[in-house]
Amino acid sequence: MQTLVLSNDKVANDIYCLKLQKPYGFDYKPGQFLMIKVNNLNEPLLRRPFSIAKAVSSIDIYYKVVGLGTKILSALKNGEYIDITGPFGNNFEIKYKRLALVGGGIGVAPLIGLKNFLDEQKIESECFFGFNTAKDCFVDFGSIATIDGSSGIKGTVVDMLAHLDNSYHVYACGPNAMLSALCKLADEKGFSVDVSLESNMACGFGVCLGCSVNTIKGYKQVCKDGPIFNYTEIIW
Repeated sequence: MQTLVLSNDKVANDIYCLKLQKPYGFDYKPGQFLMIKVNNLNEPLLRRPFSIAKAVSSIDIYYKVVGLGTKILSALKNGEYIDITGPFGNNFEIKYKRLALVGGGIGVAPLIGLKNFLDEQKIESECFFGFNTAKDCFVDFGSIATIDGSSGIKGTVVDMLAHLDNSYHVYACGPNAMLSALCKLADEKGFSVDVSLESNMACGFGVCLGCSVNTIKGYKQVCKDGPIFNYTEIIW
């Protein structure tokens, strides 16, 4: 479907916030994603997946410019139209435990929507976000870690989680190395984790098999079976 670009602003180092007009009847649950065709040409041909950060008055998408598709996306202007499909994927299932949201880099994006939902439901949560430097940070809430120490504590986001125990449930999204370290800590501390996986996708609904991930039950598709999995399912 075609939808209107309301704004497309740079909010951090190579990070943009794209706000789209919310189509009538758009039904979104925290954790789901869109597939976006970045232009009307045949290059690039395939759509790109983007986590939905929020869908209240507008659909908010955060993305990092890393290649041709996102570079084209960053040139979109207010008043232009873009083609989207979705939302796709499963959503974060709310667990009745102490909740912590843990994100790394652009993986923080889907957790913004989850935090907004939890606040609306008056469910308390703790937030921990990690970035390489202060210039990469695009959130103004939660505890922050940066690799170079330019904001918050110096280190990784996982370094801030030593206090977590089996009374916690964690929702996490970020680079695989971060998720792997988090899941190792979960095994040591006894807390549970649901991870939202990032993957290249071509279709968004399980046909192309391009986003397969190895699990204890064989290969699954991030787009159709995920993007959210319990961490014990994934073979890291």
